[in-house]
Amino acid sequence: MYDSKGLDAKELIKKINESIAEDLEQLADERPIQQNFSNNYSDLQIACQYITNHESNSIFSKLENNILLAYSIEISKRFCTSFWREFFEQLNMDENSYKQVKIHDNLCKRLDQIGIQVEKNKQGSRLLVGTLRLLTEANIKPAIDFCIKYYKNYYLKNRKEKFHDIFNLYSHDTNEYELYEVVNEKLTKIFDYIKDNIDIIDIDNDEDVVEKIKNNTNINIKNIIRAKISTLYSEIFNNYTPIQFKSILRNNRDNNVICPDTKTVKCGSLEDAIIDYGVYSINENEYTITPSIKISINDMAQWPCCEICNKNGLYYYKKDEEFSVYKGNIPQMVRAFVNNGEKQFIWCGNITVGEEYLVDGISYRSEGFSWNPDLKMMWGQNNELPFLQIEIPKIAYYDENNSRKKIQINIEDEIKELKIGSDGSLVHKNFYFKIEKMLKSNKFSINMSASIRDNDFHRNQIIDLEDNMLFSGSTRNRIVSQYARNEKIKRNFGDDRYYLFTIADKEDIIVKTSIEDAKVEKSEDEEEYELESITYLGDLSRYHIYEIAWTYGDNLIIKAGNCNWKFERKSFLEWQFESPDNVFSSISDIQISGFCNSNNDLEDGLYYRILDDNYDEISRFADNGVTINGLHFYINGKIILKDCAIDNNLEEGEYVFEILAESTTYSKKFYIVPKIFPISWPSMLIEGEKSVVRIESDHPVIIDPVSNKEVERVDFEIYGKAIESSLDGLIIEEAPISVKVGFKNPSVIRTFSPLKVPYLFAYRLYRKDKKSLNLIKEAEYNSLEDTILYVYGIPDMFVVLKIDGQHYKSKRIDTKGYVKFDELKDLYRFCKSSETSVSICLQYDLNAHTAVVAHKIFKVIWNPETLSIAHDEVYLGNNIKANICSKGPSDKKITVMLRTPTMLLEKQDIQCTGKEESNEICFKLEKKVEDTFLYLETYYSYNDILLKSKYAIINNGLIIPIEIENGAKTIISVSDFYKNIISIVQDILYQEHKTIIRLSNTSLNKIQLMILNILIALDSSYDVVIPDSARYMYYSEIKNICGRENLIVLKNSAIIDKVENVLSFNIQQQSPAGIGASSINLLENTEYIFSRPLIFIDCQDLKLEDKKAILEYHGKRKIIMIEKKIKT
Repeated sequence: MYDSKGLDAKELIKKINESIAEDLEQLADERPIQQNFSNNYSDLQIACQYITNHESNSIFSKLENNILLAYSIEISKRFCTSFWREFFEQLNMDENSYKQVKIHDNLCKRLDQIGIQVEKNKQGSRLLVGTLRLLTEANIKPAIDFCIKYYKNYYLKNRKEKFHDIFNLYSHDTNEYELYEVVNEKLTKIFDYIKDNIDIIDIDNDEDVVEKIKNNTNINIKNIIRAKISTLYSEIFNNYTPIQFKSILRNNRDNNVICPDTKTVKCGSLEDAIIDYGVYSINENEYTITPSIKISINDMAQWPCCEICNKNGLYYYKKDEEFSVYKGNIPQMVRAFVNNGEKQFIWCGNITVGEEYLVDGISYRSEGFSWNPDLKMMWGQNNELPFLQIEIPKIAYYDENNSRKKIQINIEDEIKELKIGSDGSLVHKNFYFKIEKMLKSNKFSINMSASIRDNDFHRNQIIDLEDNMLFSGSTRNRIVSQYARNEKIKRNFGDDRYYLFTIADKEDIIVKTSIEDAKVEKSEDEEEYELESITYLGDLSRYHIYEIAWTYGDNLIIKAGNCNWKFERKSFLEWQFESPDNVFSSISDIQISGFCNSNNDLEDGLYYRILDDNYDEISRFADNGVTINGLHFYINGKIILKDCAIDNNLEEGEYVFEILAESTTYSKKFYIVPKIFPISWPSMLIEGEKSVVRIESDHPVIIDPVSNKEVERVDFEIYGKAIESSLDGLIIEEAPISVKVGFKNPSVIRTFSPLKVPYLFAYRLYRKDKKSLNLIKEAEYNSLEDTILYVYGIPDMFVVLKIDGQHYKSKRIDTKGYVKFDELKDLYRFCKSSETSVSICLQYDLNAHTAVVAHKIFKVIWNPETLSIAHDEVYLGNNIKANICSKGPSDKKITVMLRTPTMLLEKQDIQCTGKEESNEICFKLEKKVEDTFLYLETYYSYNDILLKSKYAIINNGLIIPIEIENGAKTIISVSDFYKNIISIVQDILYQEHKTIIRLSNTSLNKIQLMILNILIALDSSYDVVIPDSARYMYYSEIKNICGRENLIVLKNSAIIDKVENVLSFNIQQQSPAGIGASSINLLENTEYIFSRPLIFIDCQDLKLEDKKAILEYHGKRKIIMIEKKIKT
């Protein structure tokens, strides 16, 4: 032992670990464990407080895990309703889900290191608490005692008495009463085992029963199937959910049931009805229906009204009158609650994280995080092997305090980030992670986490990669092994292929099937099994992959290593009425299709019967299991019952149709409504236009939707609508049409549809570009050559295009139901005005006198187009002239506006003539313009809205400055520069060294060329250098000014420095010697190569370091640099 006095937390942890480490390493040696850590309990509390409050990493040290494990073992021995609540309460802490997950994961790993396998449930999740309780056998003895007392003294003798009365009779002390919660929450496996495996009536010795349970290897939390436990709970507490109660109703469908409102009806009539909450009675047996088997009628009676409440994740809302609940736009079930003659209404259910619910007008959203990572198999492409990946079908998060932050999903070292919305919610579907790299690194588990940076939010998940894993061929889900269990998993017939990923060799794998004889009962040992062959597909890292086909047999057994899987075929019969709403005019109209997966003939025969709305039998019909009314009953295929030979002429009303097969009953409601006259459907509809369908009967039985009265006839309006799909252009079809006709007796609506969907007359216009067709509403004159017209209608009819009644073009509709016109450019010659109408006529032939069956109109819109604007580049205070080249219809005009960024200066109109022409206009400005730029814009009018066509920029020479730097800086306006340009250029020539001319606007190309022209005219010895970026803009103009031999084009902005880089030029013909040489060569030969003066154009495109290099190494030469935009 050690003395803990005076020790700080870290020293205490070391001392405790020295005391318990050896005992912990021996935990795996004996069951139940003999180690006792209660003597260190108070010190364990202090140490665990420190560890849980000061942890910094997601992984604890071995020393810390030892402390936490010893403490957890002591907690698991306690009577408590919640292990984790007790865990944190004993540390004087609130429950913390983040810390819980972290501790859970670390303790699972520590138990694995010790040699104790952590139990798992059916889904493969690790059950730490259940494992600890099994290790300590905590509460097993008193729980078994309680179960035996219950079975012998209550369940078998006093079934009519209330469970709580019997329970109180056997509750002798507080601890045993608390055990009720333990059994209810944690040890339900004992109920399951006793109910299914022990005949207690034949066992007199209670202790013998205790030993049987303790020693039986099947006591394993993994063996618990929740459906069995819920059934047992229902029997104990007499509480059933609506879904459970419907199963009871099916088994008693011909008996009467007394409902909570005291009404008596047949059980079968409630199968498709909404089951209200309350007490029902069948054959003097009472059944209490509540939202959960753990909720009693008294609990519900005490729930507050008009308040959304949450109990253990179950939300509920109660009100004295009816109300509605919506999840998004989806209505949720609200049920009546009848208790002691009073009727209320209750909604009860689980709320999805982040989803917005509207409960009786109250908006509610649940905060939290939801994900469900799963390991799934994926099919390989192009005959590649199947592989494994992590799939997360949906990630949901909501916390309005974390809006616009990012959630990091981390799987091993792969990170993906998801952004939370502005409202604090996030929903992301179909998340995938491939784990090929993790398999290659021989990992045995995959660590996953979700977190928000600088936030307490953190979730962990570990997915184990077991040595033997079986996957379903239909769902791709992993199927957890039953190990030594005898329990069979029922699988649908369609799940006939499985894929085994295993480290076992093929000879160590057993796959076999059995066919059980239904007439001769055999024990499992007596079943005759036949070996099935398996197919080796290949290897994936350490796994061998095998395909297993289940082609026949009632049972399938697969064994690999210490894992085994046993499957039992699940038989089912699925059927439905071929009418979508189950409404018919007579019994002879009934048609049924179905599917049965049974491999055997239906030896008990096939029966079907009809019952009325009170569930009283009207007719019963039997079949010998081979045919129905002369039609074969197809096994593993369809069942089609047509023209059922039922003599009864059923009156209008509500009925139930039942099929009985192999002792199982399948039922559906159907309705017989009054007969109506045959409906005359149109053979063709016109898109967007209405047609009339008349529904008529020989007496008033049809509900008029307007007056809500019964009438003999109703006219329904239907409209042509299209379904579109892309195929050789856009192919459209008529959407299915129907009319819904209401009847009073029975009160149903029947949907009528034509046997064949009518043709649709419609058209579509497209404008094609290089990659696609773009749908347009109207053809545009300026793009007629790229316009395509599709017309849809009845095959073999003619489509005639007419303009002003005159034939333009025609084509026959092909067998696909459409025709294509892709040569519309010659429509130009018919367009005289801004709008030209083209009629699309549908005719039986091309005779000019043939009547038009249907027609539609599309329009060709001709808007004026400005082709070009020629204008003065610089405004110098005089009039501004512009030449506008345009084309447009004679009934349209172009408006030319001169404006500043903030003000309209002047505008003029140009009348179009239908031809391309140029018009010169002159703007006389009387006001002084203070803006740097003026805008010359052209507009045209469309639907009384002015739309811009083209624009140009004019520089205000009175305002724009030019800066000249040659020792001193001089700033003058463009206007003054124009006036004195010769003298200014001459002054520049007289300067000995460099001159920089800065133009303050990138559009002053004309001034730049004017300066260059004058410089070359005064001194033709200059070489002109331009960057490659400017070559395409005015190369030819500069070449004409200075000559090709004097023009140098610098490529990639001319890199010039002392040593490293190379001058790279786009070499023109007869370029100066040395162009393209290295910068060292250039520097060594500067007097020869660059002995002549240089003029640099567009220097703003040179890098700053290049410009400095030019000035440094050629500073003795005369250099003139012209750049646009003043550099600051």
